[in-house]
Formats: sequence, structure tokens, C-alpha cells
Amino acid sequence: MKATHLLSARLTCIALLLIFAQASSGATIPNTITNTINGFNSNPEGIAFTPNGQYAYVCNNGGSGPYLNVIDVATNTVLNTPELDIGAPYALSFAAYMAITPDGKYGYVTNGGASWVSLIDIATNTVLPAPGLVGPFNGPNGIAITPDGKYAYVTNQYIPTVTVIDIASNTVLSTPGLTGAFNQPNNVVITPDGKYVYVSNAGDTTVSIIDINTNTVVNTIDGFSLPTDMAITLDGNFIYVANFFNSSVGVINAATQTLTTTINGFDGPIAIAVTPSGKYVYVGNGNTTTVSVVDTASNSIITTIDGFNGPSGITITPDGQLAYVSNYSITTVSVIALPVSAPANLQGFALRNTFLLQSAPVNRITWNAPVLPLPTVYNVYRDEALTDLVATIPATAPLMFQEYVLPGSTQSYYVTGTDGVGVVSPAASVVITQP
Repeated sequence: MKATHLLSARLTCIALLLIFAQASSGATIPNTITNTINGFNSNPEGIAFTPNGQYAYVCNNGGSGPYLNVIDVATNTVLNTPELDIGAPYALSFAAYMAITPDGKYGYVTNGGASWVSLIDIATNTVLPAPGLVGPFNGPNGIAITPDGKYAYVTNQYIPTVTVIDIASNTVLSTPGLTGAFNQPNNVVITPDGKYVYVSNAGDTTVSIIDINTNTVVNTIDGFSLPTDMAITLDGNFIYVANFFNSSVGVINAATQTLTTTINGFDGPIAIAVTPSGKYVYVGNGNTTTVSVVDTASNSIITTIDGFNGPSGITITPDGQLAYVSNYSITTVSVIALPVSAPANLQGFALRNTFLLQSAPVNRITWNAPVLPLPTVYNVYRDEALTDLVATIPATAPLMFQEYVLPGSTQSYYVTGTDGVGVVSPAASVVITQP
């Protein structure tokens, strides 16, 4: 009898250790606007996050300045940064897009209304003198930095060229192979392996591919319709291209460098972003007040989010929890909560635990974290309706739960994950039958 009491006491301790808190009833609904941030100048467009996700830089492509605002992501407030509002010859002017170096130290801003690119010191939020970046551009627009942080590629809207910046010296390289090879080059993305640059040509129906080793155009893909913004999956397998004219999105297979799919159902798509998981693509419909969400597994639109106004820029936080959307027409930035994937590789085990002279059946479940965004906690339920909560496991703890059960019993378990903004994932489930 004493052993039975000891076993019971041990089970109680285990249960108390595993059950930390009740699930929150105020879950955030994914693919909804959770915040609207004010305080920008006219026509916000490109948005860039620091690699640590602490700050978002918003380019303002209109008005009289300031042309760059900084958002504190933790509070979603616009910081006071008068240091960014300086005079010529390095000043920001009708800022279009910004790219930040992988080490998070510097930002490069294209000034669509000027002939230079501005250099920003991220630590101090000041515009640095960069004589080598003044003059060689003409309507600079799209910009992307190679994964190794050595080079930045800039499209020039008003001349058929792409300019290459050497980051170490902040000077422009001589690249004759990139002169005259484009048609109103609009935007640019770089493959994660650092081998190729994709350039959308808004003046025709093509996307050009640059070999970074030779800085020459090695392929041109046709079949687009006023291609504007582009986004590449984190694994580098696919490039999604917004076709403004015929309101579609083209999908390029990077392995074959061919246009393989065209997705219809948009309205003047002009901004596009892919989640870090590669599962979803968010498309800003520039002619409307909506953002469309594409499931990449089926390459089809699964939902449309309303509440924007001329969405012209979309960027996703490095942790994959939120998408920031610039509203070109009303000078605000909207924040979308993104979906969380179900816990991965949920497995169930029918075990027996021997304690002193007794043996008792134990159900144990284990799982892995899903792709980004990562949950901060996991809830374990015994019912499909998710009402019988038995444990809340922090993401920092071992991802497992176990409990003692009766011999011959069958029990289902359902596990959900909740991320830092309160979005709850679908449930993963497993059934365990004891012999």
C-alpha cells in the first residue's frame, strides 16, 4: 500500500510539472490585421527589417520628407530619427526600397527621384557620406544584397542597366555586361546560394537572370505582363513575380529557370512576399484595398484580406510571425498576423513505467517544432474540440508529455502551438492504445 501511495504522489508531481497554465481565450486570428501604424510621410513603399527583427525601415516615396521612418517592432511605434533628414548630396529623396547588410550594420536606400543611393548607419540612424554612390544611378529602385554581404544590385528605372555596388569600398563596379541588357528594370532578388540575380523588366514581358560570377545576363524568361515586385522562397527553389498589367503572379522554377505556373485572380499586384516557411505568398493588390494569400502547395489563392489602401510594399518579419504592409494611398503601415503550422512529427508511445515493485501503463507523446513562425508554447488536449486541456509546455522545455493511464485504454491527444503574437496553430493528433 505504501508503494501505491508513493506512485500516486509521483504521478501528481509529474502532472503538476507538466500542466503550467490554462490556454488563453484571446487567441489572435491568423491572416487578419492586428495593428495599423501611423506617422509616416507621403506614399510609404518598401519596408526592410534588421536581421534581428528589432526595427523596420519604411521608405517614403513622396512628399517633402522625411523619406525614411523607423518602426520599433516591439511596440509598433515610429521612432524620432531627425538624423535621417539631411541635405544633399547624400540626402534621402523619394526613397523607394532599402536593403540591409546581413550583419545588420548598414542600409542602402534607393532614391527614386535622384541619381544616388544613400548609405545608412543602422546603429546611429544617420546618413553616411558615400561619394562613390553619388551620380552613377538613374531612378534607382529595386535593391538586393548578396548573401555574403559583398555586393548590392540596384535597378535603374530610367536607363536599361543594373548597377553593382561593392559593399567594402562603397563604390560602383564596372559591369559592361549589365549595360543596355534590360527594359525599365524594376526590382531584383538574389538566390540564397548567391549565384544568380533575377531582374523584373517592367518595360516588357520578361525577367532577366544575371550570373553573379560574370555579371552578365545568362537567361531571359518571357511570359510576364509588366512584372514588378518579386519574392524568392528561402530554399531558393521558386521565384514569384507580380504581373501588374494582367493581374496575375508568375512562378519561376529556379532549377530550370523557366516560367512554370501563372496564378490568376489578383487586381494590379504590385507587392509580394514569401513566408520563411515557403508555405504562403502574400500579394498586395495595388488597385484595391486587399492582400491575397497564396498557398504554394497548390499555387492558388486561399484567402483575401481587406482593410488596406493601395498596398505597395510587403515584408515579413525574420521570425515569420508578422507581415508589414505599406499603404501607399493613406500613409500608414498595416500589420498582419501570419499562420502558425501544426507541431511536426507528433508521435505516441504506449509504455510501462516500473516503480519499486509496481508496473503501470504510461502514454507518452513527443513532437518537433514546426517551420517558422515558431510557437512559444504548446497546448496538449485530450479531445478534438480542444476543451480538455491537460498540459501547457513552454517551447524551451523538452517537447513531450506523458501521463499514466489504465491498461487496455485508448486515448487521443491533440497538440497546438501558439506563437508570440497569440496565433494558434492547427492541431496535430495521435492515438495511443495500451495493450
